[in-house]
Amino acid sequence: MTKEERAEKWSRGIPEMECLTQQEKEEICRRVTFQLLVLTGILAGAALCCLSFLSLEDPAFFDVLNHSADKVNEIHKNVHSMAKRQGAAVMSLPYVLPLVLPIVVPVLAVVYFLKKPLLRREAGKLSQRWRLETDVNTTVQFASEDIKKTMELLQKDDVQYLILTPPAPVMGSLFMQTAHDEGNLFTLEISKAEEGGSVIYGKERQTGEQVLYALQNYRNRNIIPDTSGWEKLYTLKDTPDKGNSGEPAHTPASGQDGADTFLHKFREEGELLNYIYWAFDEKPYTSPAAFSEDVKNYIEDNRKNWKPEETAVKAGKVYIVYEAFLSGREELLANEMVVDESDLDEENRIDGLFQTDIEALLSANNGRCFTSGELLMKVHNQLAGKDLGDHYFFEGLERVETEAFPTGGFGSAHETHAGMSD
Repeated sequence: MTKEERAEKWSRGIPEMECLTQQEKEEICRRVTFQLLVLTGILAGAALCCLSFLSLEDPAFFDVLNHSADKVNEIHKNVHSMAKRQGAAVMSLPYVLPLVLPIVVPVLAVVYFLKKPLLRREAGKLSQRWRLETDVNTTVQFASEDIKKTMELLQKDDVQYLILTPPAPVMGSLFMQTAHDEGNLFTLEISKAEEGGSVIYGKERQTGEQVLYALQNYRNRNIIPDTSGWEKLYTLKDTPDKGNSGEPAHTPASGQDGADTFLHKFREEGELLNYIYWAFDEKPYTSPAAFSEDVKNYIEDNRKNWKPEETAVKAGKVYIVYEAFLSGREELLANEMVVDESDLDEENRIDGLFQTDIEALLSANNGRCFTSGELLMKVHNQLAGKDLGDHYFFEGLERVETEAFPTGGFGSAHETHAGMSD
C-alpha cells in the first residue's frame, strides 16, 4: 500500500480529516503509524517480559514452555521439503498459539481501538496551527522567512495566491490573503469580525514590502493593519448571501468561513471533476458506497480517475445551476428556484414545458466541505427524475455566471449546464 492509498483509507470515516490536503493527511498517517509502532513495541516487550518473569517464578509455567518447545522441535525434526515444513507449521500451532496470542491479541487491539482516536488527535493538533496556503500546497510549520520566500514565488507567478490562516481569530480576523497584480504590486485582503459576521476588506496596488510587513505582523505579532480607507468587498454571514456581489466563500484551515474575493481571477476558467464521466438518470442514491462503485464502473477512465474521498469544495454550502424542462413552478424542490423568473412567463411555454436554468442549494454533511463523492452524488440526486432533454451527460463542473452569481461560480462542463458556486 502506497502512502497515498494509506492516507485515503485511514481518512475514511474521520470528519476531522476530510478537509485536509493530501499532504497533511499523509503527514498525519506517518505520525500515527510511528505512534502505533512505539505503542505496540512497548506492549509486545511488556508481554514478553511477563512471560519471562512467569517462567522464572512459576516452575509449572516453565515446564509448559519446555514442553511446547520440545513438541515443536519434535514436529520439525527431519523436515526438509516445503510441503512437510508447511504441514509441520500447522501441527505446531496448538503449541505455539497459547504463547503467541497473549502478545498478538493486545497488539492488534491497540491498533484497532487507538488508530482512529490518534488520527483525530493529530488532525485536531493541525487545526491549532497557523497555515500558509497556496494553490500548490499547504504548510503548517513555517517561519517568517517562509512567508518571504512564498511572496517571491508569488511575484514570479510560480504560485497564484497566498493565504495565512491563524488557529484562532487575530483581532477578530480569520485570515489574510494576497495575490500578485503586476511588477512589485499586490492585492491584500483581510477578514474582520463586523456586522454579525466577517467583513472582507481589500486594498490594491500594495508594494511587496508593504504586503510582507502586514503578513509578518499578522503571523508574528498577532496584529492586523488599519483598514480605514480600504474597500469593503464582501460580508460573510452564517449562510452565503446570494444577493450580494461578492465572491464565493472560502474555508480556511481553522474551519471558519472566509472569502476568496480575488481567487476568482484564477478560477474563472477553472474546472472541477472534469476528468469524471457520468450520466444522470431517474435513480436516486442513498448509499455513497453504491454510488461511488457505479461511477467507477461507468467508464474505464473513471476507474483510475475517480477519487471520491478527496476534498472537492472547501465550503459547507454550494449552489448548483442546471438546465431542465418544467411544466410549472410546482415541480421545483424546496431547495430550488429558477434563475430567471421570466423563463416561466406563459409565452415561453413550448409544448407545455418551460426551458429554464434552476438554482439549487446543496449542504455538506459535515457542514464544512464536500468530498468528490458526496458532491457528485448530491448533484445526481438533485437532478434525478428531472426532464433534462437529451443533455444528461456529466463531464465535469465549470464556472458559470448567473444573476444569482454575478462573479461566477463553478458550473458544469457537460450537456446539462449545471453550474456551481461555493
